[in-house]
Amino acid sequence: MKAPICGICLNSGILCSSCQGRLDSGEITEREIEVSRSIMKLSSRIKILREAEIRKVVETENALVLIAAEGTADKLVGKGGIAVRWMTEEFGKRVKVVEESRDFRAFVQELLFPVPVLTVNVLHTPRGETLRVVIPRGKKPSISPREIGKIAETVFGKSVEIVSGRR
Repeated sequence: MKAPICGICLNSGILCSSCQGRLDSGEITEREIEVSRSIMKLSSRIKILREAEIRKVVETENALVLIAAEGTADKLVGKGGIAVRWMTEEFGKRVKVVEESRDFRAFVQELLFPVPVLTVNVLHTPRGETLRVVIPRGKKPSISPREIGKIAETVFGKSVEIVSGRR
């Protein structure tokens, strides 16, 4: 398994100076370390997790989003969703696994799945650029729109809002 911390730190209870420096600078978080170590332990029972690669973990009030390297999200989910169910119990939050993407729309579409993205608009405001994601009216994503906005902001570094449109 590949994680935001090195293999030695993943398997031990301490951080090397490099990983500690990344933690101190805010490049990685305590939660990323905790989640990575937890998944590493689980990989002894669920072998497919050994092929997974976690790029980032974003936590909100009610959800934990694992951002996987391209082509490895299914490995983090596990057969029949077993790994996600286990992590949901372990961390007491809804767990969502999405693949890393440079394409904002593709990333948000994965976060919102199965709710479709109707459009993404770029708004220029006095406070800067805001990305407005429009979803169909009456459709409720599994994670609140406010939290999805926060997750997308963390990953892309831009202000994001999710609004209902028409359809």
